[in-house]
Amino acid sequence: MMIGDYQIIRLEQLGDVNFALGFNKNAVEPYGTWQSKGDDNYFWGHYFGDKDMATADFYKRISHYHRNKAENKKLKDENER
Repeated sequence: MMIGDYQIIRLEQLGDVNFALGFNKNAVEPYGTWQSKGDDNYFWGHYFGDKDMATADFYKRISHYHRNKAENKKLKDENER
């Protein structure tokens, strides 16, 4: 799978949200991370010159997704009381 000129090297699917980590050996910043809403429309690209930094960002984005989802559920539950 490709996002632009980046080959996806890791993909995490969480329900209708996807997170991707990609690599393009010809790019100035050869690593990137993206998010999508269940289709091929990837957005909010973050670009890196270092694989470790890109990998950390990939997992940070997933962690933020889980935290936001839990916070939204808590607020919804509180509002339903």
